[in-house]
Amino acid sequence: VNTLLAAVTFANDAQKDVDMTSALELKDGNGRFAGSLVVTDAFVNGDDPGSSTRIDGLRLQMSARGLKNVDKGVLGMGKSDPFYVISSRHGNKWAKVMASEHISNNLNPRWNSSRVRLDKLCNHNREAPIQIEVFDYEKDGRHKLIGRAETSVQVLLILAGATNRLNDESRGIDLVGVTGKVNGKLMIDDAEINVGGVSLNAGMEDIERSLRNLMPGEKKSIPSNQATRSRRPSFVEYISGGCQVNLCVAIDFSSANGNPRDEGTLHYVHSDGSYNDYETAIASVGSIIAKYDSDNEFPVWGFSARHNGEMQNCFQVGEEAIGLKGVIRSYRSVFNTDLAMSGPTVIHEVIKVAASQAKTAQKIAEKEEGQAYTILLILTCGHIHEMEETKKALIAASLSPLSVVIVGIGDAEFRAMQFLDDLNVKPPARDITQFVEFQKHKHSKHSLASATLEEIPDQLV
Repeated sequence: VNTLLAAVTFANDAQKDVDMTSALELKDGNGRFAGSLVVTDAFVNGDDPGSSTRIDGLRLQMSARGLKNVDKGVLGMGKSDPFYVISSRHGNKWAKVMASEHISNNLNPRWNSSRVRLDKLCNHNREAPIQIEVFDYEKDGRHKLIGRAETSVQVLLILAGATNRLNDESRGIDLVGVTGKVNGKLMIDDAEINVGGVSLNAGMEDIERSLRNLMPGEKKSIPSNQATRSRRPSFVEYISGGCQVNLCVAIDFSSANGNPRDEGTLHYVHSDGSYNDYETAIASVGSIIAKYDSDNEFPVWGFSARHNGEMQNCFQVGEEAIGLKGVIRSYRSVFNTDLAMSGPTVIHEVIKVAASQAKTAQKIAEKEEGQAYTILLILTCGHIHEMEETKKALIAASLSPLSVVIVGIGDAEFRAMQFLDDLNVKPPARDITQFVEFQKHKHSKHSLASATLEEIPDQLV
């Protein structure tokens, strides 16, 4: 066989792909096909298993419980031969990274430990979405999907670290079939990452935080023998179980922001491409939420401006944006329209529209036996009018699957915004509002994202 190093390392990355696309063909002296060579391990200098400069990887041990039997055999006596495929997301598409071996006639399989390179799986971002699919193996390559789940490396690490603290039902990830029904549970028996030759798993702080989310109000560690069946699911479980998170962005175009053509005003677009405060807030907060938005399509609305010849408090800004860069492009494009910044600043209309969309998204998800949750990000300079209407809109919206994050841009007085954050509501209404003052976090993207999103896990569950 004649091949290249690149072909060998590619085959190694896909070594367990059961459709044999990674195999190298062997030919006899007459050039006729004489079999296949499958590369089961390969490394280059610097990726030697004994080298301290080995490429970072995830070691993963998984099993499954109660898989649906999709292969009854000729006499109806057979069982599925399950294997799993792990894929990374590139834009709106999934790309296969690796596949496990298949286990014959077993609806409760436990696969061998596998190793996956982090650069190919998630570009070293532990919270990036990944997909795990379980198939029934067929010799002809027409494998049947049993179920799939979207999750992240961080979730896998946390669930593996909590193995002795949660019962099987709690730590399993639902595998959803083509009909939308749950066709079994994926169990994370062990997971750790290797960084620079050092093995790391989920830190105890991460595990404890997740366990606190599992049982709101419980502030101490959960003993390993404590049952957790009578609890609400955690934010981690909602996301790993397939809850669709949707992001909507609403931007204040009131005259209180100043003339966008004047340098130093809040909406001034820099000629060198650097971000103003509105754009920085969108990028910082949106980058976190976007990881869990599967279609990566974000509606962008404007309010408090004259647009298309009339005063509007909820209008579409450009086309529906694809990705965060699309949000920024839509935002910048509006200044090339007939937009006239006006006032007063009113946000209750965008809250009502977001609540309506959140209910619609949930109804669609329920038809497929799923869930959907919407996050409305409102960016405003803070001079809010019609506060009583805004209060009523938030209370009504709290009955829908929605969180409202308000980021105050500029140096205005934000006491009214804090009032909305501290709004006292009575059941069945929920506290769904989080206010963050941008100036206090503008020099730290991580700090801004953390402060903005800190209440959403509890609001969701």
